[in-house]
Amino acid sequence: MNDKIKTVIFEEIFRSGYSSSSSSSDSDTEEKLNLLKNQRRSHVKIKCYMEQVVPYYCNTDFKVHFRMERSTVNKLIDMYGSQCVPLHSGGWPKVNPEKAVLMGLWFLSNTETFRQISDRFGITMSCAYNTIKKVIQFIVKMSNNYIKWPTESEGLENSMIFQSKKGLANVIGAVDGTFQNSKVTNYYNRISYHSIVVEGVVDSKYRFIDIHAGEPGAMHDARVFRRSSLYRLATSSKQKLFYNKFHLLGDSAYPSLEWLVTPFKNNGHLNEAQKKFNYDHSATRIVVENTFGLWKGRFRKLQKFDNYSIPFIVNCVVARCVLHNICIAKGYFSEDFFEEPCHFKIDN
Repeated sequence: MNDKIKTVIFEEIFRSGYSSSSSSSDSDTEEKLNLLKNQRRSHVKIKCYMEQVVPYYCNTDFKVHFRMERSTVNKLIDMYGSQCVPLHSGGWPKVNPEKAVLMGLWFLSNTETFRQISDRFGITMSCAYNTIKKVIQFIVKMSNNYIKWPTESEGLENSMIFQSKKGLANVIGAVDGTFQNSKVTNYYNRISYHSIVVEGVVDSKYRFIDIHAGEPGAMHDARVFRRSSLYRLATSSKQKLFYNKFHLLGDSAYPSLEWLVTPFKNNGHLNEAQKKFNYDHSATRIVVENTFGLWKGRFRKLQKFDNYSIPFIVNCVVARCVLHNICIAKGYFSEDFFEEPCHFKIDN
C-alpha cells in the first residue's frame, strides 16, 4: 500500500476514535485499514443505467437524450472501440467503448457536472473526466474528415444553392462569430460575461467548413478573423481557397475584401439598390446564424462551462462541430434542437 494512502487511512482511523495499543495485533490493524479503505472507495450510485435503461429507450427518447440517432452513435462506438484500446491491465474494471461514447455525448448534450455524470453512469468522478476527455480527443482527431473546405465542384454546388435564395452569385459560404461561455477571468466580453469567441464558416447545407475558436470574448470579430488560419491562407493564396471566382459573405463587423463581401454601412443615406442588396445579403447570410442556433440547441453544454481550461473548451467546440456535421450528413436536421427561444427561421 502506498505510504501516503496509509497515512491518510491512519488519520481517518484516529479521527474516528480508534486508538492503537500495545495489545493490538498487526493483523487487527491491517484488518481495520482494509475495512476503512473499502469504505472510502464505496459510494452509492445509480445502478445499471447503461444495462437496464439505455437499451430500452425508443429511438425518439434516445435521440432526445443523446442528440443523435442510435445507428450513428453505434458507428461512433465501433470506431472508438477499434482505435482506443486500453494499454494497461489491472485496477478497476475498464469503461467499455459503448459507455465511454455515451458518456461523452451526454456531457456535450447536457449541462451536467462530472459529479452528476459519474453518478449516472456508475463510475468515479476522475474516471468520468478522463473518459470524457479521451472521447472528445478522439472526435477532434476526426475533424479533418468532417470539417473540410469545399472542392471547386462542391463550391459550384454551394454557390448555386446560395444564388437560388436571393440571387447573389458565386457565394461559397457565410462567416460569423458567436460566444462560448467560459469562466476564465481574462475572457470577459462586451455583454458582461466570460466567454471565448467561436468563428465559423458555413456552407449552403448548414455544415461547418472552417472554424476558429479560443480567442477572448472581448476581441472584435474583425480581429478574430485576421488571427484565423483562414485569413492567413486566403491572403497568401486566394486561388487555393476561392478558385478565383467564389467569395464569402460576412456582416458589417468584418472587413470588405476581394473574397469577403459585406453589406453597405447604413449611414442613413443608402439608395434603394443598396438597401435591396443589404436585404438580399442578410437573407442569404442567415444560414450561418441558423447553423449556430441548431448547433447550440443540439449540444447544450455550450451554455455552461465552469472552471474548465481553454484547451479543453476549444476541444469541446471542435468536437461538437464534428458531430454537428455528421448529423447534417445523415440528414438529421430537426428544428426541435434549435436554441430556445428560437430567433431563426429556416430558409426554404
